[in-house]
Amino acid sequence: MSDTSRIAEIIQQMASLRAIYRESPLHQPVVSALDRLNRNLWSGGDRRIIVLIGEPGIGKSRTIHEVLKTHASFKHAYRSFECPSPCTVGAMGAAMLSQLGHSVTRENFRDHSLVSRIESILPHSGVHIVLIDEAQHALNSASEMKLAGNRDFWKRVTQGSYPFGLVLSGTSRIKEVVLQDRQLSRRTIFVEGRRLVDNDADDTEGLIGKYAADASLECEVTADLALRVMHACAYTFGEVCKLIIAAVEDALITEATTLTINNFASAYAADTDCEPQDTPFITPEWARLPIAGAVSTATPLDRLAVGRGGF
Repeated sequence: MSDTSRIAEIIQQMASLRAIYRESPLHQPVVSALDRLNRNLWSGGDRRIIVLIGEPGIGKSRTIHEVLKTHASFKHAYRSFECPSPCTVGAMGAAMLSQLGHSVTRENFRDHSLVSRIESILPHSGVHIVLIDEAQHALNSASEMKLAGNRDFWKRVTQGSYPFGLVLSGTSRIKEVVLQDRQLSRRTIFVEGRRLVDNDADDTEGLIGKYAADASLECEVTADLALRVMHACAYTFGEVCKLIIAAVEDALITEATTLTINNFASAYAADTDCEPQDTPFITPEWARLPIAGAVSTATPLDRLAVGRGGF
């Protein structure tokens, strides 16, 4: 097999591997929140919204999208968009209208009756929930008047007779703003993501084994490999998954048959460009290394294509 064919095969294999969903610590809390929202939508009571918050890298977006795609009530009845930055209420409403299949022109983008337009379209849309990802973009550096406008928009679009709810996903800034409105906070289901802890080591080790098996690799796990992986990824689930996949890529590119700690060291060092003594997979004093945050999203395949002309 030529080098080009081999790399193409690896790329295809890794694309399949990235598509595999592994349950994060957020999975069950998100399922429970959506089930609660679903019951609420048909109860006739005050409509509720879900606020999903957490630090970057913990897997918020991936988790909520995966759960919505498989939820019995919402999998065919939800839409989503990422809040642009910066974002106004008008831009947010226009994006929602677009997701509901309504063409947005400059004229109606400026129309103050966005909520009325949304209410008139919803019953014909088949949509019962909209996810607004990175919702904090509508709140950053906003005046109190604009913050109040955002809160009012979220309340009004979920107060109509049609069963419709919102999910706002992003940073803790969203919770801060929601809590400033007693009525809105009373109607909100908060779901807060967390960083991994040392007690998650067994699950992380299982994750390493599953990804290795899916790539047809054996797996050599040292006693503290899972702890090193979590430390290297600032204890964030999403970054842990990225690093495991990068290590698997490294093993495949080097034509190894076993995933080892050396593959993690290679993938991490290449992404962070750090010295060996600062690599948590090489130094025995790894626990003393500062937790620097998320690793780069670059992969061994990306580096290989740049460094070796794509083979």
